Amino acid sequence: MGITIKGTRLKKFYKDYINLRSIIIFVMPLAISVLLFMLYNLSVTVENLSVSLIEQTIKKTETELDNFFHIVSEDVKITSQRGRTGLFYNLNPEILNPFFIPYIKNSKQVSSTLIGNSLGEE
Repeated sequence: MGITIKGTRLKKFYKDYINLRSIIIFVMPLAISVLLFMLYNLSVTVENLSVSLIEQTIKKTETELDNFFHIVSEDVKITSQRGRTGLFYNLNPEILNPFFIPYIKNSKQVSSTLIGNSLGEE
């Protein structure tokens, strides 16, 4: 059962208003708008994923570094307290080596130590 167009008015309407040009004029702007909206949402999604991945990597790295250097920071606090008591006023290596050599040998985070004073002596 096909639709037959018998009247001249109806034929003229289809001929004048419903043709390929009319469809393109109405559909193309809508399709372009949808594609632009999708492109915008895609760029926002990519940006959000990038930020999330970078934040996740930073948190993981920060945790690993904190775990690695926590031991060193505690040892520096202890050494600082020893220095405040006057234990290191004499910068003689024979006196200071017994305090620092075991620390250097047993610490994987520290490979050397340098001691100085406010006078610039090391």
